[in-house]
Amino acid sequence: KRFTANLPRTVKAENVGTISGQIDLTNIRAPTGRLQLKSDALDITPLVAFLKPAKIQTEKQAAIKPASTLGQQQVTTNRFSFQQFAVELNVKQIHWRDLNATDVRGEILLDGGEYSFHPLELKLLDAPLMLEGRYWPQRNGRTRFGLNFSCEQLPISPLVRHFNSADRHRWGLLSANLHASARAIRGSEFQTSLMIRGIDREVPAWMFVSKANWGFKEDDFLVQLIASTLRVPELLDSNFNTARLNLRADKGKAEYDLEVGGPLMRARIVGESDLAEDWLDSIVKEDVKITLAPKLARKFQPAGIIFQGDDYLSLPMFISLNGPVRRPAVIIDQLAVGIILARSFSALPGNILRKIPIPFLNDPKNPDGTRKMNPLNPFDLLRLIIPNGDER
Repeated sequence: KRFTANLPRTVKAENVGTISGQIDLTNIRAPTGRLQLKSDALDITPLVAFLKPAKIQTEKQAAIKPASTLGQQQVTTNRFSFQQFAVELNVKQIHWRDLNATDVRGEILLDGGEYSFHPLELKLLDAPLMLEGRYWPQRNGRTRFGLNFSCEQLPISPLVRHFNSADRHRWGLLSANLHASARAIRGSEFQTSLMIRGIDREVPAWMFVSKANWGFKEDDFLVQLIASTLRVPELLDSNFNTARLNLRADKGKAEYDLEVGGPLMRARIVGESDLAEDWLDSIVKEDVKITLAPKLARKFQPAGIIFQGDDYLSLPMFISLNGPVRRPAVIIDQLAVGIILARSFSALPGNILRKIPIPFLNDPKNPDGTRKMNPLNPFDLLRLIIPNGDER
């Protein structure tokens, strides 16, 4: 059978779709079937607005009801739910308030409150996105899931503002590839069953954020602390613009490699921790590796050492995190800070010497303008061994 369905027309869409397939209503509370929905454009904003008040009312009613009785258990048991009900989508455009998706294709299976995606592919805000697997929401932290998710340069800010209009952060673009599964979202079963990896079993899950702008002055307590400790107030006028996370979790443990970077500084944490029953309570106890851009790094070099190229300079470990993921304590190694600051003073003569054209301290040139090998720099020997070494 085939028929045309109409939603209220909006400025964004005619809201006309063609539906074909079959529905079995033998059990009116648990219909089964398979439908195909095809449309050029749908605006689901009115539909979501219509459904939302009913949901809120149900939650309030549930909150004021007394302890469960046999009758209530029967209502719960007999509530309406689709069973093995498949919906195949082929929609060119879907609008929901300020969000839009295009080229929406895939199959969603509804089965007793469980959702399965086989898979669902679309372009969300013009970014390719794929969702595959099973999701079964339940109360009291018993939600189960096993999902594959990937996206390429998905704009994060519009998504955040869709649910929080007051947010004004510039979150950037997200690319990701991950599999996540668990038999609960908290408690001991979550702790032992959580698995996170890449869609390819052999690699960790990864997420990469680009073109962000997380300002230090207003957003980042840690960077404010670093700028104050190292006496480099220039940091506060900068920002982080990228972030990278590699993550693998299994059998109660998580391994992570997190790095955030910007024009003046990068920070990286590598380590592992035991998962807690609430993942935000998992303890992280790791050093933070700080590297500075050449503009700042020259302040902390010993006298006479030449700093060349665009590579960031690693500082001695002086800062660490210790405590639950939700808010770990920041620990400063004052001895290491003293050594770093001492370098900034000892670097002063080097800063002066760099301005003097001394062949062994600066960058000597051949008559034709090419770089002359410095016999006092042993790393120059690598240029004779490594192909294209001068380009590195």
